[in-house]
Amino acid sequence: MTVYWNWKLTRDGAIRFGLMLMVFSIVYQNVAWLNSKFLPQLPVGYILLIYFGIFIIRHVYRVLKWYSVWFKYGTRQKLENFIVHLCIYFIVISVALSVPNLNMPRLAAAITATNESNKIPVFESEVPDLNSIITDSKDFDLIEKNETRITSSTLWINYNTYAIGGDGHIIKLKQNSSAKNPTYQEVLNFLQTDQTDKCNYVLDKFVCADFAEQVQNNAEIAGYNCAYVDISFTDNAGHACNAFNTTDRGLIFIDCTNSLEGGGPYNGDCIVNIVKGSIYKPQYLFNSGGWYNLPMGTVKSYTVYWD
Repeated sequence: MTVYWNWKLTRDGAIRFGLMLMVFSIVYQNVAWLNSKFLPQLPVGYILLIYFGIFIIRHVYRVLKWYSVWFKYGTRQKLENFIVHLCIYFIVISVALSVPNLNMPRLAAAITATNESNKIPVFESEVPDLNSIITDSKDFDLIEKNETRITSSTLWINYNTYAIGGDGHIIKLKQNSSAKNPTYQEVLNFLQTDQTDKCNYVLDKFVCADFAEQVQNNAEIAGYNCAYVDISFTDNAGHACNAFNTTDRGLIFIDCTNSLEGGGPYNGDCIVNIVKGSIYKPQYLFNSGGWYNLPMGTVKSYTVYWD
């Protein structure tokens, strides 16, 4: 038996493999978000991973089987064709895995916002100088009362990605030039008057990022330094809360996200301990009437943003 190398089939196979590998990578990066979009009994993210994983393994098996046939029955240029074929697949794999990390929750929210109000998307091709964020009039609003100055600047998660709310708007943190670090009692007094915990959690409209943004803004306006905290869990899910650097108890973390629909205690403000590798479980600060929070996950990492 004599076999010949068909470069047309090689091209088509490499393209199919590259597309499958790229989709597999995107699904892997957003598996938690995909699972959350459907019934808990139907983990779509894991199903897609298995589906595309099977096709990738099948493709690799068929390629290896072809190598065996080629070296056994190939007519000429056995080694040359084999090396060229390997190089083609190395190129395909490099291109497929070099696709930027597509954060689907933020991308979906940005697309919705663009359709509704022509807002800019989450990922920008050109990133402004971070030093200009608080000096460009497009990036902050300035309010002056006597000698107090309150500015509002974009929250950048990294050099090319900024945080957005549930409806796709850009998260902005306020900075009060006269703000101070509060005492623990002053934090409690502020939370009792702040009404953020009375808002309803609505997916794709008002989520944990919006709660954290509103608390941070209100605290700065009230004269207290307050941080926005971005949290990642080990299951790739994310969350946001706030932090105060109190003068008597040090750094404390406050979670005001109200995810209870039509129920819960009168005051939903919580305190939570955040440590890498520990369980994230908010505890109500005030009388909860018997209500309590379930663990949200294991903390993989967190970042505190003061401005």
